[in-house]
Amino acid sequence: MPRWAKRLFPANVAHSVYILEGSIVDPQNQTMTIFTWNINHTRLMVVEEWCVYYVNSEDSGWTEIHWEAWVSSSLFGISRAVQEFGLAWFKSNVTKSVKGFEYILANLQGEALSKTLVDPAKEAKQKLRGWPWQLQRSQGPCQQQFV
Repeated sequence: MPRWAKRLFPANVAHSVYILEGSIVDPQNQTMTIFTWNINHTRLMVVEEWCVYYVNSEDSGWTEIHWEAWVSSSLFGISRAVQEFGLAWFKSNVTKSVKGFEYILANLQGEALSKTLVDPAKEAKQKLRGWPWQLQRSQGPCQQQFV
């Protein structure tokens, strides 16, 4: 729980956020679905996240990931700010997850994999430096927000 949110709750209220996570593995369709949601502090904010891993339709050696999150809050007057915070927190966690996957894959498959992933990205970044326009990063997974 962020520091600003801790101030909203009395000292006797748990400051940890507990979540449930479920997963479904479908070996026939070669998919894995993971879903999580918070089970406490639901008056402040409810975050539901779905993550589906599936085989790339063009290259069966690749795995694609589709992330979605639903963020809602029923706090009168500040629900929009709470939802924006929840969405930003979700985006940050997705970035950390991707970095974790890259680290694990690099260790499992050796340095060759990390070089093939990182070097072209570094080269592209170097080439784009100094261009007159700013590139917008992809927002990653499809996010929805209740208002």
